[in-house]
Amino acid sequence: MATQIDLSTWQRAEHFSFFKDLANPYFSVCVRIDAGELFAACKQSGQSFYLACLYALLRANNSYQPVCHRIDNNQVWLCDKIEINAVQLDEQNLFKISYLPYAEGFADFSEKGKIAFETAISQPFFSEQFNSIEGRLNCIHVSVLPWLDFTGFSHATPFGEQNGIPKYVFGKFDIQLGTMPLNIDVHHGLMDGFHVAQFVNVLQQEMAALAKSLR
Repeated sequence: MATQIDLSTWQRAEHFSFFKDLANPYFSVCVRIDAGELFAACKQSGQSFYLACLYALLRANNSYQPVCHRIDNNQVWLCDKIEINAVQLDEQNLFKISYLPYAEGFADFSEKGKIAFETAISQPFFSEQFNSIEGRLNCIHVSVLPWLDFTGFSHATPFGEQNGIPKYVFGKFDIQLGTMPLNIDVHHGLMDGFHVAQFVNVLQQEMAALAKSLR
């Protein structure tokens, strides 16, 4: 499900070489995204706003090649299908991690996502599912802080982590403005700020398209 990049011809080879050995090669950008139409469409159709955001994010990651690059053994790979590791809270307000596979349509994704959430909540944190998905490169890590309208975020990251998996955090939706914060954390050897800006545009397009389909 991944193709190795030829570093001898890859246009980012020098950038990758420069950043890959830094103690912290990741950079983080916090943006406000327009989610008003999607929120209204979910409320009208009875769909989960969180799952809708995850699906739009999944679509965007599979539509924009730079966020599909990963690092393994100092080599760069291009993943074919990106999937999601997402968090949700159990009854004790402890987060659990769910695995949401790639899906073409929102109905299929939503159905599988609800099952994944229920499964994760019913199991210990270090479950068989957690152990089976931990370390997969063809994924993105997604969290949500629906209580906070934050303007920045930092992640707990193992020292020397070099897999290049993007991390996303959704914040509190402002119903008056129709916006919410989104923190994007990516490996600088694989992407620059220009690419993050382009990705945000793709995400907004996916959110608008999903909102239209739910009306």
